[in-house]
Amino acid sequence: MYLQKNEIEQFTIELTTRCNAGCPMCSRYNENWDTRAPNKQLPMLDFDFDIFKNFFTPEILANLKCILFNGKFGDALMHKDFLKFVRYIKTHSSAKIITHTNGSLRSVTWWKELANILDSKDIVTFNIDGLGDTNHIYRQKTDFEKIKRNAVAFISSGGTAEWEYIVFRHNEHQVDEAKKIAESLGFRDFIIRKTSRFKDKNQFEYTDINGNMSKLYPPKDSKYSYDYNGTYLDSETPPNNLRIKCDWKAQKKMFVSPTYRLWPCTYISEYYPELSGFNTMKEIAERHGTEFNNIKKYKLDEILNHEFFSNELETAWKTGKNITKECWKKCSVNARSITVRKNV
Repeated sequence: MYLQKNEIEQFTIELTTRCNAGCPMCSRYNENWDTRAPNKQLPMLDFDFDIFKNFFTPEILANLKCILFNGKFGDALMHKDFLKFVRYIKTHSSAKIITHTNGSLRSVTWWKELANILDSKDIVTFNIDGLGDTNHIYRQKTDFEKIKRNAVAFISSGGTAEWEYIVFRHNEHQVDEAKKIAESLGFRDFIIRKTSRFKDKNQFEYTDINGNMSKLYPPKDSKYSYDYNGTYLDSETPPNNLRIKCDWKAQKKMFVSPTYRLWPCTYISEYYPELSGFNTMKEIAERHGTEFNNIKKYKLDEILNHEFFSNELETAWKTGKNITKECWKKCSVNARSITVRKNV
């Protein structure tokens, strides 16, 4: 069995598919990398609060150690009722709440209110990839000065924040300066994030928000670069020896998507459109339909007792039968995850 109800300690929850930013490598644009508008197949979804409460009962929340608001498509702060979700969790759980955001949303007053709801163990991770003259190159549509104001309001009101920085060629010269600024503003941590989304190529082409063809380049300094040795990111066949080590199961963590589906992880979940070669959702639906993991219809233990979770998933890791590409591309012991985060 993948995980039992009383074994789960963490959930990653994607509250919305909406985002105010236009980051070129985001899955929102994986059809043609045109950041003027997301893929037409991507539905605009917002998690219903009542459905959230019905599934995440006080009993379930009380057993959790961490709830992470993050995902593949949206920024949680785009949800109009974000503070309502946080208050509900804090009422029924002592779990740590971690929220990822670009930080260029909401007012100073709103950020102060969030800080007052959270406690010192809760963390907001600000994804800031540069300074005033560079952050917007990747985090298109965001405002660096507004991000700083929001961060200062949150931290000065007692909130705990960390600064996560994806290193590109255009911002690698600012890493040390950004770290000093983070310290001066009161961020608890400054974290380097190495991205593999160049897929071992020397550039990434996209259409920017003004309709111009633009390029991103990986950093020159090897200490900021993703190490592709031993990965299977571009392979279309699994290795002879699968040797799956599921990071999510090891962390006793599961993912709830904005379609109200419970998944083992963010990798095995919906894409819009299906990425080339990644037909997992179609394959799973052919075997089990599309409703077996719907949290609107089934309770947590009912979903976990379904054949997919109770038998198929782990059997696939051992035998290769019905194995998903996400499993062996992300969690083979010889593969690495999409990004590497490092405190510096």
